[in-house]
Amino acid sequence: MFAASDPKFNQDVEKALKALRDLRLRAYRENWDPRALRLALKYASKIDDYFAARNNTPQDEKNIEFLAQHYYEETLKRHQG
Repeated sequence: MFAASDPKFNQDVEKALKALRDLRLRAYRENWDPRALRLALKYASKIDDYFAARNNTPQDEKNIEFLAQHYYEETLKRHQG
C-alpha cells in the first residue's frame, strides 16, 4: 500500500484531514446551515471522483477506499466511547 512507504503522502493526508476538520468546525462555529455544508461536501466528492477516475489507477482507488474506511471506523470508535 502506498501510504506506509511514502512519508510525504502520510503528511499530506494528515494536512487534508485537518483541513476538512477545520472546515466542519468553522461551519459549526459560524452556524452555517448544515445542509449547505453537506451540499458542498457532496459536490466536492462528486468532482473529486470525476478527476480521480481520470488520474488514479484502479489500485490507487482501492488503496484510498481501504484507508478511508479505516479512518472512518477509527473515528466512530473514538466518538462512541
